[in-house]
Amino acid sequence: MNLKNRVWITIILLGFLPILFVYNNCAPMSGKLQASSQTGSGGGDSDQPFPGDNSGGNGGLPDSPAIPADATEGEIFFLTNVVPKMNSFSCVNCHTAPRFTATPAPLTLFNYDLMLLKIAQGSSISNNAFITKPLGGANHGGGNQCAGGPFSEPCKVFTDWAKVEFPTWSSGASGSLTSLSARGLVTGWAVDPADQNAVLQVHIYADGPAGVGAFLATVTADQRGLGGTRAGHYFVYQLPATYANGVRHSLYIYGDTPEASNLLPGMPVTYTAYTPSAQGIAYFNQSVAPALNACVGCHSVSLDAQFASLLTPTPANGGSATNNSLVIKGSGGNGHGGGNVCGGVNGSPCSQIQQWWNIEFGP
Repeated sequence: MNLKNRVWITIILLGFLPILFVYNNCAPMSGKLQASSQTGSGGGDSDQPFPGDNSGGNGGLPDSPAIPADATEGEIFFLTNVVPKMNSFSCVNCHTAPRFTATPAPLTLFNYDLMLLKIAQGSSISNNAFITKPLGGANHGGGNQCAGGPFSEPCKVFTDWAKVEFPTWSSGASGSLTSLSARGLVTGWAVDPADQNAVLQVHIYADGPAGVGAFLATVTADQRGLGGTRAGHYFVYQLPATYANGVRHSLYIYGDTPEASNLLPGMPVTYTAYTPSAQGIAYFNQSVAPALNACVGCHSVSLDAQFASLLTPTPANGGSATNNSLVIKGSGGNGHGGGNVCGGVNGSPCSQIQQWWNIEFGP
């Protein structure tokens, strides 16, 4: 054989070998995978293709996977919704054969039984071992495929699937504490990201999480509040005197159900709130309110309104008998439109206000 013929035979062989490699990697397997026998690459997942593949050469990923006769509702949803979604996104770039990367992604991504085990390793539809990866966690080589969060595509289909498999699971509530006044009035909002029309129950605990702290109340987040897109999802709650007693406490607020995945963002918060004492209420009605008669032309006079001003700033933040909004404004400070109605901090009604402060918080 001359040199020219050898060159041509070499070229033909080099072109034929990759075809053999591709054919070998695309060969479909039959039957269901057994979870106990999976040992392949990619973090312990099997390197086997989708079981029962009938795609006829789509790298182990079926275009229209067959539905087993005994398929559950969850398996049907997986095959008819989850697989096509992964097929249409960039999952197929790494999770189908043949793969030429140094650390090929596991093909078990398309196996229902094994991915169901991943879903089961979690506490909510948005917090489990399956959805962690496309959200960019668990060293996912493909990074974050759901930039809008767990309820944006393609993760929205994955959370929908988890809800089918585990209908009692929470969606992971979203929300916020918007204010916690010195008087102990709690306001905020809570919503289910997967169903923004749903009205949630909000569960409030003090000085520890659910199961550890003191349960205070369950309230419905159905108030209009500040309006906008969160209208109909606000809640209001007045802390009891026991937890608005001038002592530092912590607050834990959960949406939907009192579990860790539903703890509202920013929780827990620490606070110091105050409740008027019986002696202070009596003194306000007998002495402070009558002394404020001259103010009713511009201000409403009520225990709640004046107590809030008496707490500005709070004793914990430097407030005192003479350093509070009522006395400061009454003596002409803070640009008070009514001027100096007390004639000095020790004149009436400032003198009565100072006495009220001392009754509530001590001299």
